[in-house]
Amino acid sequence: DIAPLRFTLFNGKGQIIEGYENLPVGTPIYAQDLERGLHYIRISNTGDTTGDFTLDLNCSAIGSIGFGNGAGTFVKTSTTIVLTGDGTAIDGTTDNGYYAFTKSTESFNFIAKVTFAAAVGNTQAGIELRQGTAANAKHITSMLMRNSGNTAWNKVTRYRTAAGGATTTVSNQATAVNGYYVSMHYDRSANQVTTGYSADGLTWTYATPVALTFSEPMTVGFISASATDGTNRAVTFSNITFTEIPYEE
Repeated sequence: DIAPLRFTLFNGKGQIIEGYENLPVGTPIYAQDLERGLHYIRISNTGDTTGDFTLDLNCSAIGSIGFGNGAGTFVKTSTTIVLTGDGTAIDGTTDNGYYAFTKSTESFNFIAKVTFAAAVGNTQAGIELRQGTAANAKHITSMLMRNSGNTAWNKVTRYRTAAGGATTTVSNQATAVNGYYVSMHYDRSANQVTTGYSADGLTWTYATPVALTFSEPMTVGFISASATDGTNRAVTFSNITFTEIPYEE
């Protein structure tokens, strides 16, 4: 396809330091990563809302959930990834939600736009790095959620530093909107994860890095919770990019 290009420059921590859209039309689109010292350049087609996320995904219920009469689904189309399922929350000492994931052994940069089908209090979804699929597993999630009063969208980071431990919630942006971008950079060498958020996918704000150590193989992917066990709700992920960075011990 030929369409306006998006140019994104990452620093060595996976943070976007420059981003431009609508570059000149007329160049065949080949998603690529070009390493330039401690910087990475991504060129993608703004008309391709899945970016270059072509990994095979597995699906799993996290925790004890009802799956809305057994109708929990995961659908990957040519332009989106849609999770439809239930689960009360990604919170506390055990999580309850629906997870579409792949396995990874590398550092990575991960970006997705999160759009809910409806505004329902306490619904939540985002991108996650997780130590397996156990309900009480160590994890970190960069997510968009609806507040309990169903009056606003919030961008939060949630993480659990050890299996069965409590969940820490960091409020990143209390005035987000449905259709917000979320990001995650995992630096395996430094054992730290940096999450971020953006209204347009170009201008980003980053949270303080979280120190977390994961062992192989980690899982990484998309997670959602409908806030009500047994009631399915849909969330769409688009504008996805996932780039693994080779890990050297």
